[in-house]
Amino acid sequence: RPQSPLASQASSLKLDLGPRTSLSPVGLPAVSPTATSPSFVVLNSPDVSSQEDSSGFENVNVDVESSDSKASQRKNKKNQCPCGKSSGGQSWNIPCSTCKQVWHNSCAGLKADFTQPVLNSLTKSWQCPWCYCCPFPRPQNHISVKRVKELGDRILTADFIQELTESVAETMKLSAATHTVDIAGIKSQLDRLSQEIQELHENRPSAPQKIPDYHPPGTLSIGIEPPCFNLKSNEKYITDHRTEYLNPGEQESVHQLLETLKEKKLFRNKNGRSTISYGEHYAYAGSSDKPASQEIPPALKCIITKISEDYNLQGNQIPNSVLINHFPQKLNSRSAKSSLPKHSDDEVEINPDSAIYTYSVGGPRNVVFSANFADETEIHEALNNSLYVMSKKSQSWYKHEILDAEKCEERFSVTFRHVNKFNRRSILMIGDSNTKNIKFGSGTGTVGEKYPGKRIKAAKIHQIDPRECVGYSNIVIACGTNDLRPTEVTGSLDTYVYNLVNTLKSKVEEINALTQTKIFVIPVLP
Repeated sequence: RPQSPLASQASSLKLDLGPRTSLSPVGLPAVSPTATSPSFVVLNSPDVSSQEDSSGFENVNVDVESSDSKASQRKNKKNQCPCGKSSGGQSWNIPCSTCKQVWHNSCAGLKADFTQPVLNSLTKSWQCPWCYCCPFPRPQNHISVKRVKELGDRILTADFIQELTESVAETMKLSAATHTVDIAGIKSQLDRLSQEIQELHENRPSAPQKIPDYHPPGTLSIGIEPPCFNLKSNEKYITDHRTEYLNPGEQESVHQLLETLKEKKLFRNKNGRSTISYGEHYAYAGSSDKPASQEIPPALKCIITKISEDYNLQGNQIPNSVLINHFPQKLNSRSAKSSLPKHSDDEVEINPDSAIYTYSVGGPRNVVFSANFADETEIHEALNNSLYVMSKKSQSWYKHEILDAEKCEERFSVTFRHVNKFNRRSILMIGDSNTKNIKFGSGTGTVGEKYPGKRIKAAKIHQIDPRECVGYSNIVIACGTNDLRPTEVTGSLDTYVYNLVNTLKSKVEEINALTQTKIFVIPVLP
């Protein structure tokens, strides 16, 4: 393939992007993922390095190798397929006409029933995947373009999280080096252990006994606490509501804009409504329509200015994307639908710490809010010239909809959001004091604006609050050291450790229930 500017700069990454593995920090037993429990990503220390050109990650083309792959460490042999395996007589060996490297036809993507004459003709001019460069550019809507973007984004994100991991690990090592080791305490424990071993030898029965059936620790009934799953919302379905929001002059400007859009038939039909958008591109379930213009109309800019002043918004909290929904009038039950399907505004591009503002124009309609983890329903009546506000985090707790009515007046809803493509890389660092020097934002000494996020303190595992994780694409958990201090261990060590693992497992299950995210657990150092 033609090399992009990023590909020419990026080095080969030794990074395993395969299935996520189970958590196994030092000192804690592994918890194997099941069909009903989430899995963990455990960060090791692969050699990861990449660069990003000024175009972002639009044309990423990089090589990815497994860090533990023997094939990546073995010297390549031209008379053997790069896969390093035998096909067992199931594939032809085809040499490249340019570099002479031999490939299995199946490994090179040539999956057909070949005959010897066809192969003889093919090998005269055939170029292997390493040598062939397509002379024609790929269409922007080709599936390979999307795959390259996704791969590039995953690599860049994993690269950065690996840097965070190494930074935390280094801090923990330096911190551990400053602690004083209690030699007397260790000697006392060793003496007690020696005594227990001696007693075990003395009390060993002479006749062999039947070994009892083994039961996994999670099935023991003494002292083992099962994983707890208890989600309670700390978010309201609506955080604020204001009536008569715009003055008459501002209302008239908005009315003129909406009527002009209707007359020019610029709205695009959807299920029960029609839409048009302005500003930054906001893609959501059921629609990927591009904005009518990157420039937001003056009438809507005035509303953004008023919202920013009223709610004291700054930086990445100020709306930069506007979506207008038009709900048609209904005279009777036979008229076309006028409704909004049940959904949540939980797209990762929306700033996780921002709010969503909806301004209503036209006839009153009921917005129905349904709780995700409880049998609760709330109804908000959206009146003409009113504004209601939802937090981004509330979208993991509630879904909202507008039910179809037998009769209703025409209505417009104008919704304002702050979206950013880099929010797909957003990071929430949950950790103890070893992570306190990690700062997010822009400028020297920070993570950088291309990786938005924040750090919250959790000195111990039970202090992890899954509700804080809503809206972030990547969650990095770096705590557990304080839980394993000798002064914290109570009762049986095995029971304490199993309960500790169950607590962490429960936290991860709750995070996965609330939001679709990738979770990275940094192992506890000894």
